[in-house]
Amino acid sequence: MRDSRYQFSANAKASSRPLALVFIVLLIGVASAGFQQPAAPTAATPPSIKARVAAIMDATIRQSNWVLPDGTQVTTPAPPDPDSLAAIQSIGENAIPVLGEYLWSANDRESALAMRFLDAIGGGKIVPPLAKAAREYPSPGRRKLALLWLSKAPWKVAAPVFQDVIEHDRDPQARKVATDIVSSHERPE
Repeated sequence: MRDSRYQFSANAKASSRPLALVFIVLLIGVASAGFQQPAAPTAATPPSIKARVAAIMDATIRQSNWVLPDGTQVTTPAPPDPDSLAAIQSIGENAIPVLGEYLWSANDRESALAMRFLDAIGGGKIVPPLAKAAREYPSPGRRKLALLWLSKAPWKVAAPVFQDVIEHDRDPQARKVATDIVSSHERPE
């Protein structure tokens, strides 16, 4: 009898080993999941980025809207506050395509703010959306503004855009802005 019980408990131990091993592996996996780095952005991420950028844009624009005691609504031009700049910088290069869309907004404040936010992100990846605005935007004023913000981008990447505007822009003021920016970046050899 002792032998049969011993045999039964030996079989039970042997059959429970794989189950215990699976349990331990699952436990380690669940415990370590909290310590893993967040996943890289996926195709599903852009809507959340778009929503974050939109919220930052809206909040920043609302900061420059005021209502006077008589009910008159007033807008004062104001640069974005440090918190808004930090929020956009925290999104980083992932915000560039969304800000590129805002460059083409019919709302001048949104477009100008998008340019300022692109400057806050910085780097060579801000050149394509600003270059497109500098070359193609219908309003010469907005093209000139894009050139001014583009002048803060890495010069080696941005310089061809200025040359293109100097040679092809239909507005003499835009050509002058581009010429002045190029002149300020030229160094004597």
